[in-house]
Amino acid sequence: MTATSDAPVHEIRAHAPAAGGLYSLSQTASPTSHVPAHFDHLGRTGYWGNLYSDIADPAVRWSFVRRQALLERLMDPIVGPKTRVVEIGPGTGNLVGYFASRGCEYRAFDAARAMADATNAAISRHPGLALDSRCDVGDIHALPLADGYADVVVAAGVLEYLEDPARAASELARITRRPGRMTSGGSDQPGGIALITLPNARSLNRQLMQRLGFLTRVWNRIRSRHRATTPAPDVRRIAYTPGRFAHSVAGENWQLDGAFYYDVEVLPYPLTRLLKRLAFSAKRAAEGSSVVPKSLFANGMVLSLSRTA
Repeated sequence: MTATSDAPVHEIRAHAPAAGGLYSLSQTASPTSHVPAHFDHLGRTGYWGNLYSDIADPAVRWSFVRRQALLERLMDPIVGPKTRVVEIGPGTGNLVGYFASRGCEYRAFDAARAMADATNAAISRHPGLALDSRCDVGDIHALPLADGYADVVVAAGVLEYLEDPARAASELARITRRPGRMTSGGSDQPGGIALITLPNARSLNRQLMQRLGFLTRVWNRIRSRHRATTPAPDVRRIAYTPGRFAHSVAGENWQLDGAFYYDVEVLPYPLTRLLKRLAFSAKRAAEGSSVVPKSLFANGMVLSLSRTA
């Protein structure tokens, strides 16, 4: 796949949403150090776990369910018994059941204690994983794993929060298996794989939201007056194009193999907020369409990268 690296990068600020709410957008930034507190709040309140349940707003749930389905489809050919998987930012452990069904050796790390606890609870419910599978509180920039430990690394909803993704990519490359010769048969062994999800900066809807950000700020002020709980700290997210992300991690021993898109939004903002049912119906129809150019209408993407020498 060929991608240019001169496309814009959009900055997003994610506010802790009320039940059933959507993340709002802003062009202002706040420190990366707020990220663990943000996700601890979402974990403690149960909001994050409910995103995948039937009680969530269907339009919000759709995005997360589609992301998970896409990740599982991409992992099907490369994950099997004894595959060493490292997941960064597992949330409440929604992929644990998938890895257990495949008989993987699973390690996970999350910056938020509430998320790590929820993932360990999920691990305890799925005996198909290796006995030493667990989730620890950890830092993506300094993981307590040996060089070349992982066959597959998954980081969903993580790197968009980082000020220096190249540093994180370097650490992920360190723990991922290098390509080389297999001990039997003499055939080449490919390097390990990383699957990374990011907001899609090419999304026309996202670009429109950036330009009409004042509407979101007004909407958030109105909603904040009716919130019963104190919101978590705001945290910045960064949207990328595939080429821009590849450029940002150039020299970190990764090769971009492909970009895959999910959560297609065809109705323009602010109609997505004002006509939620119609927008959701259009979203579901467009997701399965081969006509809609998903790279221009999808809110999110999964990048597949392979470890180089």
